[in-house]
Amino acid sequence: RDHPMFMKDIGRHTGGKEVLVAAGFKLEMVEEVSCFFTREPDIEHDMDGWSDWYNLLKQTLEILEEILIQTA
Repeated sequence: RDHPMFMKDIGRHTGGKEVLVAAGFKLEMVEEVSCFFTREPDIEHDMDGWSDWYNLLKQTLEILEEILIQTA
């Protein structure tokens, strides 16, 4: 979140941070920097959790692609 590339790529867009939260990302400290982070469930031990995690990311991407096509 505080990284310059994050602001350049995502943070500068209206709703950019909210999309990450809707996709299951949470703010966490990584090497003393506040970052949006998602933890991939262990597919070997939690197939249902992994499927839910993957499907949420996939659905978020599909929504973003639809919006990009509509605004192009």
